[in-house]
Amino acid sequence: MEAPTIKVLVIEDNPAHAAMIQEMLAESRKPAFTVQHVRYLAEGLEQLSGSAFDVILIDLGLPDSQGLETALAVRKQATLTPIVVMTALDDEDAALKALQLDIQDYLIKGEITGNLLKRSIRYAMQRKQDTEALRQSEQRFASFMLNLPAAAWMKDRHGRYVYANAQMERVFSLPFSKFSGKTDGEFLPPETAGSLRENDERVLAEGESLQTIEVLRQADGIEHHSVVGKFPIPGPDGQVAYVAGVALDTTEQVKAVEALQKSERKFAKIFHAAPALVGISTPEEGRFIDVNDATIQLLGYRREEMIGRTALELNIWEDLSDRARVLQALEEKGSAKNIEVRLRGKNGQILVGLFSAEYVDLDGDRYLLSLVRDITERKRAEETLRKSEQKFAKVFNSVPALVSISTLKEGGFVEVNETMLKMLGYRREEMIGRTAMELGIWNDLADRARIQQALEEKGSAKNFEVRFRGKKGQSFVGLFSAEYVDFGNDRYMLSLVKDITLTKQAQQEVELLNTQLGARAAELEEANRQLEAFNYAVAHDLRKPLSTINGYCQIIREACGERLDAECRNYLQEAYDGTWRMSRLIDALLRFSQASRIEPRREQVDFSSMARAVAVDLQHAEPARRVDFRIAEGISVIGDTDLLRVVLANLIGNAWKYTAKLEEAVIEFGVTRAREEKACFVRDNGPGFAMADAEKLFIPFQRVAGKEFAGHGIGLATVERIIRRHGGRIWAAGEPGKGATFYFTLPNMDKIPH
Repeated sequence: MEAPTIKVLVIEDNPAHAAMIQEMLAESRKPAFTVQHVRYLAEGLEQLSGSAFDVILIDLGLPDSQGLETALAVRKQATLTPIVVMTALDDEDAALKALQLDIQDYLIKGEITGNLLKRSIRYAMQRKQDTEALRQSEQRFASFMLNLPAAAWMKDRHGRYVYANAQMERVFSLPFSKFSGKTDGEFLPPETAGSLRENDERVLAEGESLQTIEVLRQADGIEHHSVVGKFPIPGPDGQVAYVAGVALDTTEQVKAVEALQKSERKFAKIFHAAPALVGISTPEEGRFIDVNDATIQLLGYRREEMIGRTALELNIWEDLSDRARVLQALEEKGSAKNIEVRLRGKNGQILVGLFSAEYVDLDGDRYLLSLVRDITERKRAEETLRKSEQKFAKVFNSVPALVSISTLKEGGFVEVNETMLKMLGYRREEMIGRTAMELGIWNDLADRARIQQALEEKGSAKNFEVRFRGKKGQSFVGLFSAEYVDFGNDRYMLSLVKDITLTKQAQQEVELLNTQLGARAAELEEANRQLEAFNYAVAHDLRKPLSTINGYCQIIREACGERLDAECRNYLQEAYDGTWRMSRLIDALLRFSQASRIEPRREQVDFSSMARAVAVDLQHAEPARRVDFRIAEGISVIGDTDLLRVVLANLIGNAWKYTAKLEEAVIEFGVTRAREEKACFVRDNGPGFAMADAEKLFIPFQRVAGKEFAGHGIGLATVERIIRRHGGRIWAAGEPGKGATFYFTLPNMDKIPH
């Protein structure tokens, strides 16, 4: 099928440029173009008033019009025709503004080619077609929303309204301008806003539609019930960007249904919810036509077992004389009021009740409406109360605390227990009717004032520490508690005092001991500081003379070595080796001293990498040794990098040293759970040690291994001090001939995998 010819109106005052456009378009066959050229805006508007064109090409610099006003004049004349403007200026702002004014494209004259021109015309026609379709769609949507007999709205992901129709405005009693860009919480009660937002978030999270019922409670108390459909709307990126909803107001329907249900439930609710046995029976035979739930529950029958039968047939009357009294009252007065009766349930249980009855008309028929108020529990309660009072008196007098009951107004004692009499040394008759003030029981009246204030403000007092005085002047300390209680129609104060005299004395002794221990601890800490300072000073001062001796030994060996006999050279070597060993011992002492004085930094330490580095250093020192290092990955701790390297250097170095005589040594580093907590460990298959010697390992200069292994006994002591400074602890496990394992903990090790 042949494509239709596109009619083009060119408004261009430059004949050469107009001819070029005509020539470019004439070369096209699919589609074909026909071109109408005019030089002035007025001519173009005249052409548009009499003819229809598919597209308009217009120069913005015409003799009778300049700039975008030219294009706007054409747009006003031809509202549905696509427009492409042409200008000699490359002005991006003007191009953008043109597109905003419903101009479909913007061409620079010096850059126009045949293909570019044809593509621009096609795109302009398509854009205009799409824009017009969108405009008509929006008009249809607006008309639909305006006449929709339901509220409709749209919110962004944050719950802000971006659209609402007229019905929604009526629901809120607000114009859209008042809640546009706002969330429900900004103009609705919090409870209502929270419920609406909860449903919105479900749609956003699940990306699916939601059907529900919502109640919109406005600030004035008016409620709107609606059947609501909410659904997600994606944004340009395909992700859910909006929540839209449609709500059909069912408020009136809900009210009507509720009113009907309320009316229907009224009798049933009263009948079945009554906390009494209610029955409706025929007046002649007494056959039940309905009974309420309380009757079913208390007598133990099923409803079908009772309907159509009489109380006599069911053997409900426990005493027939009760029935006779009820019938007599009905015959004489037409009703019965609160006659105490005893009824029997299906399982033989006895119920005591107050029976009332009168005749009623239901749908034109006469029935007997009976009601029995169950007083079984009241009867039992009366008996229980009597027994309870007996128990209370027994408990009251047996409580191992001072308990009393006094009047509110005067504070006179009306009852005191045996413990109180024994503690204070009074006889009962000396206290009853008198107050604590009269008896001089308060050791400090400020205690009494504090308790009265608590009772006035809170209605009770809890565990106030007070001091009391007995009849003979003896003093004791107690925790005083009190609250108001009702006995009969009168209110009293029930008070209880727990004797803590011995506890207070014990606390004072503990405080004294703590003070003494604190002073002793301070003395020990000062002694430790002085000892560490002395250790550091001695080690530091020894280094210089040792360096001098070491230096002279080297000079003598180099200057006189050949002239010395073998014995002298041995003496000289012994002196040199001694200074070297002493220098290493001094270094160990300095490290040991520094481990106590340096405050550890807190930083992330890659323990696994650090262990591998220590192992590499050891292997470089003795490349001929065969050692299988098994170092766990991913161990990271918090601590001082330099100090923790000393820990690993000592522990792994010890393992290296004590496995030196093995052909195949194994040294492990990892994390495990020991003693119900996570701990790092260093394990070897060396000679091990006896557990009886485990505590000696961390004492300075205490060595468990034989002399065949070099060392000063400072390394493990230094390790223990560094771990303790980090807030952890270290211990060892071993067995002779089966290797040794050193465990240590550091803070925040719970998250380390093992």
